[in-house]
Amino acid sequence: MYYVSDLRSIDNTTTLNHSTKLAKTMNIFPSPEQRLSPFQFYADMRHNNPVAYDDSNNIWAVFRYYDVQFILGDYTHFSSAIQQQSWIIT
Repeated sequence: MYYVSDLRSIDNTTTLNHSTKLAKTMNIFPSPEQRLSPFQFYADMRHNNPVAYDDSNNIWAVFRYYDVQFILGDYTHFSSAIQQQSWIIT
């Protein structure tokens, strides 16, 4: 699994960003009960939600091996760098 703060494209066909909405809020982390044996959770995510956005943590999760490999190899389109935000206190 690989987490990115802004996912731009997968296989150069899909564009996803923070404005992309999912039908439901995704929990991309295993529950406390699943943490000792998370294998079924990750298998379900790979099959049903290979790329998921977690609103509460403001990150994307990518669960399939070849998608992760593609993202890690394309550093010009994908970044795990945190986007800097300007905070102005007035």
